[in-house]
Amino acid sequence: MKTFLVTLLLLCAVTLIANNVWLWPQRFYFESGETAIITQRSGSLQASSSANNPNDSSILITHYLPDKQISNVPITQENQASNTIMLPNLQLGSHMLTQASVSRTLNLATDSLHAYLKQHRLNPINNNFSTSHVRWHNCAKTIIQVGAPITNNLTVNIVQPTTLDLDIIPLTHPYELTTNNNSFTGKFQVRFNGTALANQPIVVWQANAAEPQIVTTNKKGQVTITTAKGNYMLTTYYSVMAADTLQPIVEAYFGSLTVSTPRGNFFIKRNPNN
Repeated sequence: MKTFLVTLLLLCAVTLIANNVWLWPQRFYFESGETAIITQRSGSLQASSSANNPNDSSILITHYLPDKQISNVPITQENQASNTIMLPNLQLGSHMLTQASVSRTLNLATDSLHAYLKQHRLNPINNNFSTSHVRWHNCAKTIIQVGAPITNNLTVNIVQPTTLDLDIIPLTHPYELTTNNNSFTGKFQVRFNGTALANQPIVVWQANAAEPQIVTTNKKGQVTITTAKGNYMLTTYYSVMAADTLQPIVEAYFGSLTVSTPRGNFFIKRNPNN
């Protein structure tokens, strides 16, 4: 428990510096014709709040539909709540929503930046100045299922690479029916600008777990994750130095994927609280 609390405090501290953001729907299973309301969250899976980052200079929301169509989606408001995304009249199949955002170039105390890079096992910077220049990139993704997760509804659009710079890609369908009602095992790959990241740490935040699980990708950038039933989030960090800039700029990336586990070998009528 002590380890979990320390990890949680570190994540919250980094959030204050980096404004990490992920996507969280009101639930992960829907019926045809319903509306999904997806909130941009920041903080941690256990304690989070609606994100509101005035430093973001650009935000792109993309909806990957079951029929392989791709559309850009505006940020709207639901009941005066800021930073929500609405997907009305959902069609049968699997839906994936991504958000890519980048901050303006910001000045940050070099010691704070070094601590951030060290915590997430990222490359250190060679900088003798008291402040550093950094741009924060959020690469968020969520996957929801509409209709019974039978073969015809488990659409392959959600296992394709996206336009996110730092992309956590399911290699197996996360909602495929299973006979194991106690745990779920899924395979994922992490890519940066299309290149698989070997030895890349991934943190698994499971809603009902006492503490997060940390795993590392293999030489193909792939990892197999086993988690208890329920909602969970995968997060990862990456950084590079900006190219062709007059001053050194650290490009710091936060990638996330929020999803739920399969319902079991029979589709259960959805619980309105899940």
